[in-house]
Amino acid sequence: MSRIKQFYLQLKLRNKVLIISLISGLFPLLLLGIFGYNQIYQLLYEREQKVLEETMNQTILRLDNKINAYNNGLNYILLDHNLNTELSNIFTSNYQMYLFFRDTLNPLFYNSLALNRDLSGITLYTDIEINSHGNFLRPLSDIEHYDWFEKILQTTQPIHYVSENASAMNFAVELFTGVKDTRTIINLSVHYQALFDSLNKLFDDHYGIFVFDSNGKLLFDFQKNTETNESYLQPNEVLSTIQSEQFENNFVYKQGHIPSADWTTVLLRPVDSIYHSIKNITIIFFVVTLISVVLLFSLVYLFSRVIVRPLENLALNMQAINFENFTVTVKTNSDDEISTLISIFRTMVQRIEQLINEVYLSKIEKQEYALKALQAQINPHFFYNALSLINSKAILADQEEISLMTQYLSTFYRTTLNKGQDFITIDEEVQNVVSYLKIQHMMHDQSFDYYLNIDEAILNYQMPNLTLQPIVENSILHGLDHIENERRGLILIEGRIENDQIIFMISDNGQGMSREQLEIILTTETNGYGIRNVHNRIQLIYGNNHGLKYDSQLNQGTLAIVTLPLTNKY
Repeated sequence: MSRIKQFYLQLKLRNKVLIISLISGLFPLLLLGIFGYNQIYQLLYEREQKVLEETMNQTILRLDNKINAYNNGLNYILLDHNLNTELSNIFTSNYQMYLFFRDTLNPLFYNSLALNRDLSGITLYTDIEINSHGNFLRPLSDIEHYDWFEKILQTTQPIHYVSENASAMNFAVELFTGVKDTRTIINLSVHYQALFDSLNKLFDDHYGIFVFDSNGKLLFDFQKNTETNESYLQPNEVLSTIQSEQFENNFVYKQGHIPSADWTTVLLRPVDSIYHSIKNITIIFFVVTLISVVLLFSLVYLFSRVIVRPLENLALNMQAINFENFTVTVKTNSDDEISTLISIFRTMVQRIEQLINEVYLSKIEKQEYALKALQAQINPHFFYNALSLINSKAILADQEEISLMTQYLSTFYRTTLNKGQDFITIDEEVQNVVSYLKIQHMMHDQSFDYYLNIDEAILNYQMPNLTLQPIVENSILHGLDHIENERRGLILIEGRIENDQIIFMISDNGQGMSREQLEIILTTETNGYGIRNVHNRIQLIYGNNHGLKYDSQLNQGTLAIVTLPLTNKY
């Protein structure tokens, strides 16, 4: 990004105008095109979902009707009075069995097969003592080893299973004959393709449909992809991946439920098929965009020449000033901003000589200011020497308090003056405040306590000199000195890093302030270097996000919060 910015800054103004104009023109054009493209895609996507939903509903309805028809055929056999009566009897001879086959079983089963051409066979499995009769009547032992046999015994509803060679879908249910200790199972076999034949013709191309039973086992799948002849998905992975983000990004799908069999169906189409539908629209969009770009470039180039040429002449005239050529040669007949700029430039050139003289005067004033600063540095040395002499005399006279006072004053003024520098380390600022507190502590006859809790991690950062001392002074003079009851005064100073900022909190248990006083404390002028000056100085240096905040309760105390940035750690 920085390289692009640097490249742009090095371009001529004409090229900059050309680039900005092209971007300004292309952006709405591309935005409109992309918006239109996305809207068309969204409409096609919603239409595809609606088509899938309608197709799914029709598919479920057809399958549900077929399954209900098979269940009705099964019930037709289950409820046949003659069959139930005959199976309740005990067959004592082959002739009696023959009559059962001829008069009851064969007519019933042949009639059921004739009524529904989808049926491939009907078999009655029983452990009643009776001879087998082709595929119509088989011993129960033929099916007892299958997994689905146990499921039949556990329910009164028909169960569905696929035959071993996957050629038939079977509907089986137990028939209760009334004969103790016997079991009879009726099994309807349906041609597999007859049941699912309609699912192979839902769309011309690019779709897949899957049918699962209530346990998630695949019963049927069909995927049509004439372009690559490859399957879109492995059938057994459909239910496990259908909720994934990748699946939803690649396919438009609908999931349905067949209530009569408790089956789940999934119908899907690849998203690529939607993109294929708008391929022609995409080509037209790019051709129109390319033509628009060429026209836009031509118009912008002519526009940039008209606008920039007077500015280029003005730039040449400005460069001539470096060689002390103060003659303005650039002219314009227009009455626009460029004309105003040229006029102002001409006026500015006329004032250059006058400004040069003012610069000379300014240099003289700076020299005088430097002399005053030197004098200001001489005075503190005299002051420190005087304090040192007093300290020595106090030590010789065994006056410890006077010695301490002179040491505190020396430290306080040394950090306050800070060799004329505007910034100081937090460590030195804290020393300044501690010295001031010790002086005030002695002056107040130790009538208040003070505590400091400064995080060592901030001590090497810089801050404006003389920031905390005026706040502490304000806490003593206007807070602790006006305590009306007999409680002992307390000042607490805390400093730490919080949200990448340095936070100081100076709190006291003094007189506090009313709401009216609190609202004007940062705007009221005071004698000397007051709170308002500290606040304004911080904001001038660091901006309005930093400075002082006050909170106070009358007769309870005051809290001052100083917010500073992390700057110049040594």
